[in-house]
Amino acid sequence: MSVQIVDAAYVAAHLEDEFLLDLRPEFMYDSTHIPGAKNIDFWFLKTQNGFTLPTRLAGFVTEMGVGANDPIIVYCQSGQMSTEAVGMLEAQGFTEVRHYEAGWSDWASDRSRPREETPRNR
Repeated sequence: MSVQIVDAAYVAAHLEDEFLLDLRPEFMYDSTHIPGAKNIDFWFLKTQNGFTLPTRLAGFVTEMGVGANDPIIVYCQSGQMSTEAVGMLEAQGFTEVRHYEAGWSDWASDRSRPREETPRNR
């Protein structure tokens, strides 16, 4: 199956029933993100040594509890990193990848959309 491009309305309608992956740097994710999203700092992941990037990305997603046939919505700030990541996930056998290519920039442009912050340990 090819990657499905989704918009903010789709994301909002599936916050409770699809895995949401935020690829922005951790400090951006911690500041505010789409409710329920989990984070993998894709830029940091790209700069590390070890396994090939597609294998590492797929491994982290699997560790987060996402199976190859589970729906997953992937986004970043503006679509550049997520475009790369969705292709990698598809190449690693993930069949239900949705790409919110407009990303956080689009989500944050509408103040009525829900947001979530990561609580800091005090």
